[in-house]
Amino acid sequence: MKQILALRSLGKSDLMTTPIGLGCWQFSKQQNMAGKFWPKMEDDLIQQIVKISLEGGINWFDTAEIYGNGASEKALAASLKDIGKKPGEIIVATKWWPMFRTASNILKTIDQRLESLAPYPIDLYQVHQPWGFSNEKAEMEAMARLVKEHKIRYVGVSNFSAQKMRSAWEALQKHGIQLVSN
Repeated sequence: MKQILALRSLGKSDLMTTPIGLGCWQFSKQQNMAGKFWPKMEDDLIQQIVKISLEGGINWFDTAEIYGNGASEKALAASLKDIGKKPGEIIVATKWWPMFRTASNILKTIDQRLESLAPYPIDLYQVHQPWGFSNEKAEMEAMARLVKEHKIRYVGVSNFSAQKMRSAWEALQKHGIQLVSN
């Protein structure tokens, strides 16, 4: 029995999300350091989790490149495809990992993110942490470029302080783009 959850807009965007989504870190397949936090899940179990989440009424999923070097993104996309969800029927959020990287890496790795999540678009692309070799202004410049190139729909941050979030928001405002989440 499918439960209906009230939708609400995410920040100043047209993304209408359920109050609860599914975080997909556990789909990392034990790959890389971030993936070692979870036991390796088989594809059929991942698909069951995604299916039950959808049946429970959620409409959005949060993943990240650091979750198994894309393993989580790939597992999510495969499960959604097998279940029969079409692009646009659900919302996908993913995150770019800044540690030991610069903002230029956002542009260099976006195609990997899109390939891992194919055929599902990136509705929300977030900078995962505020710690990298570049600052949030440079990172938001790269994110703004991705929005303008229609590679992502919206920009968010994750784990940012109020000060860093304000700085990110100001950088995006110069392009007429909203920061929609933290």
